Amino acid sequence: MKYGTRIAYGVMGGAAALALTLWLGASNSEVAIVLIGILDWLPLDRTVVLNNAEAAGVFAIGSGVGMLAWLVTGREAFRCLGQRAPRAWHLWRRDALTSLIPVLKYTALGLLMGGLGAYLMQYLWGLWTTAYSAGLAAGAFGGAIYSATRSRRGSQMDFLEANQRYINDENVSVFTETEKP
Repeated sequence: MKYGTRIAYGVMGGAAALALTLWLGASNSEVAIVLIGILDWLPLDRTVVLNNAEAAGVFAIGSGVGMLAWLVTGREAFRCLGQRAPRAWHLWRRDALTSLIPVLKYTALGLLMGGLGAYLMQYLWGLWTTAYSAGLAAGAFGGAIYSATRSRRGSQMDFLEANQRYINDENVSVFTETEKP
């Protein structure tokens, strides 16, 4: 296992343990008494520790919502506007496609998803605290990094199969499987 992966699993495990401990402290009075005793024993101010733990939790919620918002809207918008629409335009210019409909379809879908993503982020921004807004930004950035590193480039054949009805059969030879007698 790579060193960075170990660190990521350690951070995620620590965050999960902290969240479980705080949840148990909030839902069970005996656990809360033990946690208060531990906080009194530590040489830290209890209110500062609790406020920082709350801010970290709100940031984590915001980053999760931001990543989810990116994966739902932003990734598809960039995929349509950055990959599919230019490919359709290029094939239409080379007379491989008979219609401009795939270009318009992918451009409109990309603009629609981008607009929905912008509206969603405007609606979610400032909904809670500044830690939540910072988490939204971090989550959207993390989702963009995730999408960039895990992007799958489809082949030309996949694209032509998706737009099969607009293929110019005279300029593009598409091989199909036939059953042998």
